[in-house]
Amino acid sequence: MRPGMIGLGLGMGLLWVLGLVFGQPAWITWLDFLAALLSLAAPAIRSPSSTTGPRSALLTAGPFSLGIGVGLLWIIALASGVSEWMTWLNFVGAVAYLLLGFGMAGERGVRPITGPHGV
Repeated sequence: MRPGMIGLGLGMGLLWVLGLVFGQPAWITWLDFLAALLSLAAPAIRSPSSTTGPRSALLTAGPFSLGIGVGLLWIIALASGVSEWMTWLNFVGAVAYLLLGFGMAGERGVRPITGPHGV
């Protein structure tokens, strides 16, 4: 989990720098920066030994949340005419976060929800 979140955080940080250098709209550039910060901060929340409980569930939700957030940025960028490379790199980031989230959910062994009698 840590290497994936750190790697994606660095990627979003690079996208932020590229957005600043090439004069992309401020709203998408700075929201990419926010995604980078959240991605880099997420591994610090978890101690290496905590694999169960609410903290672990929250961390598993982190990549999904970032994936959905960056995916929304992609949709808004498509509608507002942001340059193609910035728009589609946000799409790549969203897909990468979602794939990381699915990988983490599989790691944790997510169990299906059962009824009151375990049925």
